[in-house]
Amino acid sequence: MLDTNFSIIDYLVFSSLLIASSLIGVYFWFISRKNGTNDEFLTGNRRLSLFPTTLSLIASFMSTNTLLGLPAEVYQVGTQISMQIISMVITIVLTAEVFMPVYYDLGFVSYLAKRFDAQYMRITGTIGFLLSTVIP
Repeated sequence: MLDTNFSIIDYLVFSSLLIASSLIGVYFWFISRKNGTNDEFLTGNRRLSLFPTTLSLIASFMSTNTLLGLPAEVYQVGTQISMQIISMVITIVLTAEVFMPVYYDLGFVSYLAKRFDAQYMRITGTIGFLLSTVIP
């Protein structure tokens, strides 16, 4: 029979993984806290090469749900998901070639922060994000 409960060793490994990941983040925050601003952090100081930018986009678009769910979707209902993939490719190319150069030249980090009051928009966006992740 398969045991689905965590043992003490599982809890120790899981806790050490979370602590190690957190300590890496705290270390790099502590090292770079005097050097950069939030805009430099969010945009990579506008000097990132193609490779890290590509990895960031792939990590944003693909998740474990995509990796596990896409083969199951094709198996269950067929290949009509290819239409969604084709439309995503068209959307990505259109965004990269039309919208992003305009935003990059204008120096936008966030369109909403430029369009509305930045402080209230940041707070509203944060609350909206938190509510969307907490409430199912």
